[in-house]
Amino acid sequence: MIKFINETETDLFLQGLGIVFNKYDLDGEVFTKETNYFIDSLNYIPVLYGHNQKEIKDVLGKATISSITEEGILFDIIIQRSNKYLSLIKKLVEMGRLGLSTGALPQTLEKDGNIIKQWQIGEISLVENPAEPATIFTLQEIKYFSESSSESDEKLEELEEEKNIKIEIIGEINKMEPNHI
Repeated sequence: MIKFINETETDLFLQGLGIVFNKYDLDGEVFTKETNYFIDSLNYIPVLYGHNQKEIKDVLGKATISSITEEGILFDIIIQRSNKYLSLIKKLVEMGRLGLSTGALPQTLEKDGNIIKQWQIGEISLVENPAEPATIFTLQEIKYFSESSSESDEKLEELEEEKNIKIEIIGEINKMEPNHI
């Protein structure tokens, strides 16, 4: 889950787990601590929204690797306050509905079956539906959704309502003139 770290006059600082080790994602792939991420060659990683495949097609900020733990790779993210999508990002982070997803330079991707052996991080994206749910939901939430109950149905309705709010916010932002944001 992405969390707020700090906010200054010029920047918004966020942090989140962008790569999770030893758990199969929704694409059936798994990263390990031994995967070659080419970390030594990384200074700053561009931050995108939805891998620039959605409505927002800008570089939102930059990220660095904060730490590598047994769980995965933690990223520090800096978004400039002058970014026209700042209010949307803040709202989605407050709602707890943004996760992280990394994109690799395609020529560096190497897999052994479903195990990713090489993945040169080329970008990190803020995403609403990450391939790895652990970047957006806690383990308790994942267990909760996996159980079939009326409470799960209510939670899904709540998430659908949040999705509609996001669509509305994106629509309003896209209507704005760049110099008015």
